[in-house]
Amino acid sequence: EAVWNRMTGKLRSLSRYVSRVQKNLWVFTPVGFPLVRGHEPLVAAVNDLLLSIQLGLVLRYLGFQSILFWVTSPLIRRTLLRMRKVSETIVYHAVDNFSLFPGINGEYLRREDEVINAAADIAFFVNERFFEERLTICPVSVLLGHGVDLAHFASVGQMPIPKELENLPKPIVGHVGDLLGVDVVLVHKLALDHPTVSFVFIGAVPDQSKLRLFPKNIYFFGRKPYCALPNYMGAMKCLCLLYNKDLPYNDYRNPIKLLEYLATGKPVVSTAI
Repeated sequence: EAVWNRMTGKLRSLSRYVSRVQKNLWVFTPVGFPLVRGHEPLVAAVNDLLLSIQLGLVLRYLGFQSILFWVTSPLIRRTLLRMRKVSETIVYHAVDNFSLFPGINGEYLRREDEVINAAADIAFFVNERFFEERLTICPVSVLLGHGVDLAHFASVGQMPIPKELENLPKPIVGHVGDLLGVDVVLVHKLALDHPTVSFVFIGAVPDQSKLRLFPKNIYFFGRKPYCALPNYMGAMKCLCLLYNKDLPYNDYRNPIKLLEYLATGKPVVSTAI
């Protein structure tokens, strides 16, 4: 199901392929295949060939002269090294420790990630632990946390409440963001211990087959447009980060949603990640 979702998402984005979103800013969505567990090297090699050809044509079409590669994914290692000769600078931006993602070949991604890290001219890390572990790999490594659109999220009191939340029992406790890494056992316990509270989750659910197993006072509304997030957060009495502190992946997070939560001025409760 996860592979199918990635494929359909990619097909939707391919309708844009190369699009101009504003003056001097273009978005390129290359053709490629999703990574399938157990076949990562083969899929990566095929994607490398496809990406190299497409990227070369797009850069020529747009007339790029001075190229800077700003990389956040370990999956383009081959392409990046091949095109090193046309790039003035490579920036490695570690926004997650991808090797700890559930359901993937972690050792393979770790090796790819470290090669890119070593090839970079400068490396940025959003997580302090990851920064300390990789400090000596790149000549210049910098701990650089996230920023937040303060005005956007501080507008929660001025936004209309979405209709799907209007009739929910109050108070509403909210989690805004994808559910990857959330402590499901804790969520169950909170809902059962507080049956008069509505627990609302805005974001993608990795395994939707489990939704029917949740208590009735837990509500999932899927992903919402960025512009609408203050509307949903405005209906919430409290905002939560309910990550599982026993998952190694969560040790390398620096959730931007924490800053978004704080920008609303609402109370924030988090597990001890």
